[in-house]
Amino acid sequence: MLVEIYDVINYLSLKINELKKDYEKVKRLKDELNKGNKVFYHNPSLVYDACKILNENRFNDFLSMPFNEKELKKIIGVSGSLISKLFFDNVSIRNGKIKNVESYACFMQKLFAPTQKISFKKIDKDANTNYSNLLDKITDNLCNSVNNYMNKHNNIINTYNVLIELLSDINKEEYLTLEYKNKCSKFIKYVNDNKIDIGKVDNLKAKLKNLIEDKKTPVHKKEDNNHFEKNASLKKDGTRLERKEKYEKEKLKDQIACETKNLDDDSKAWVFLIIEQLKGFNDEELDLFISNPYLYLPDKSEENYNEIISLTSLKIRYEDKDLYDKLEDSFKKLLGRCIIVNDVRQNL
Repeated sequence: MLVEIYDVINYLSLKINELKKDYEKVKRLKDELNKGNKVFYHNPSLVYDACKILNENRFNDFLSMPFNEKELKKIIGVSGSLISKLFFDNVSIRNGKIKNVESYACFMQKLFAPTQKISFKKIDKDANTNYSNLLDKITDNLCNSVNNYMNKHNNIINTYNVLIELLSDINKEEYLTLEYKNKCSKFIKYVNDNKIDIGKVDNLKAKLKNLIEDKKTPVHKKEDNNHFEKNASLKKDGTRLERKEKYEKEKLKDQIACETKNLDDDSKAWVFLIIEQLKGFNDEELDLFISNPYLYLPDKSEENYNEIISLTSLKIRYEDKDLYDKLEDSFKKLLGRCIIVNDVRQNL
């Protein structure tokens, strides 16, 4: 499960980086708009890049004209038919809407050119109207689209960061403990409450839900054992060999707990990844591991390298004795020593 969680964390991190790149471009446009409308004439490439992002994310209300085309042509025509013709070069407007982002960037550059304002002043004087209202209206349309985009994507980025934090918290806990289960539940609740619809996240949510519902955690198992011990007969059950094997396993469990406690999160992650690989290997893949185990292990320079190998061998011995028997010699060679549990008392 650790692998699946890391996979979703990496996916969300990449999505955040992608969103931030687009977000920063739109934010740059907003900052320039706050300074004034010179950006349309002096930096049309920024206008184009930011508006392309807005359009791709369906925040394209800015393409709608706040005044009709006839009125616009009248204003532009004040400067003469040649200027009017040049103004509409590379600008496509149909039914009160600019056709595309390319036309919009070109249109805004021409509309806010210093010489073009003369036309607005002339029509303002002749018709006793306020030309600046037209410019303000079309700028307001863009500002609204920018603000709506930034609000939505800021929320998305924050949501992804929370998901990463929740998943990282799960990985900090010992696998299938009660705390692990509680943090899985917290993650599932957050996804449900926020109606997050992302394929990878939804698949992981389903796996975690099945995991914590279908399996008892070690804490629950311990509670069951305590209940059994309190109600069981005080007589010694089973054969001497069975009691010896049970005692050995308990000592092995204590040793695992001790070594796990001394490792950091990265080292624990390595232990989990190695075990998951080995458990999934077929006989041919196990032979490859035995012949060259270093292909599947952290570099020897990795901090806690010996401790990682030691804990891995102990856990496999505890969880899958048959698998451990196949790999015992490999682990001994890796550590350069025998891996044993403390001597078992004979008087059982």
